[in-house]
Amino acid sequence: MAANQAKLFHVGLKAPPARATLADALNARDWRIYHALAQRLIACACPTGRRFAPPIAAN
Repeated sequence: MAANQAKLFHVGLKAPPARATLADALNARDWRIYHALAQRLIACACPTGRRFAPPIAAN
């Protein structure tokens, strides 16, 4: 976050938060939130249910 201090102003922060604060916030959240978010992102990225493109046949 220190590399993006100029952008923090737009978020309403005058200084970047301490790393310990961010780590505590992430540890306090339930892992199921991230699991649900990941599942929704995968569903949006792969609407057909296929995760990878089929291999190209060599002729």
